[in-house]
Amino acid sequence: MSPLLSFCSSCRGLAVVTTGLLLIGAPELAAAEEGGDHGALQTIAKLVNFAALVGILVYFLKAPITRYLTNRTETVRRDLVAAETLRTTAQHQLADVEARLAALPGELEALAARGHDELSRERERLKARMLREREKLLESTRREIELQSRVARRDLMEHAADLAMDLARTKIAGEITPEDQGRLVDRYAAEVRS
Repeated sequence: MSPLLSFCSSCRGLAVVTTGLLLIGAPELAAAEEGGDHGALQTIAKLVNFAALVGILVYFLKAPITRYLTNRTETVRRDLVAAETLRTTAQHQLADVEARLAALPGELEALAARGHDELSRERERLKARMLREREKLLESTRREIELQSRVARRDLMEHAADLAMDLARTKIAGEITPEDQGRLVDRYAAEVRS
């Protein structure tokens, strides 16, 4: 603190003390004038005692109170700076959040459009897969039907051949006599020998 400021603050302090003494002592002095000299001396003694008390208090408490007030002023300044910094940070964060909120509908629309596109692609992929599976199943069924048809034809032909053989045997057995049968056996044996 500069000497001039120290002197001014001392003058201010002295002015405050003097004003306080006058305000406190004015009623006492008025009562003393009515009561005589003896009351005035008591009032002056009280004022001197009060001034001494105030002087001692100022002497001993000026430095701690000044330090306290200086520290308190610095603390309040630091708190104000910190609050301003915090307010600025909060405003930036609020602006970021507001920007995100403003962009949110667009992002939601983009997500919805992307989801719709993905659903359409998935639907088409599943449709194509079902068509391929259907074709495979139809081809497999055709082959199975064709195979079963061949087996049935072959069985039918074998059965028809068996029936024809049975019918031929029956017919031959009914038309060939034992003499014809003997001649046939002899002819066959002769062919085998030759």
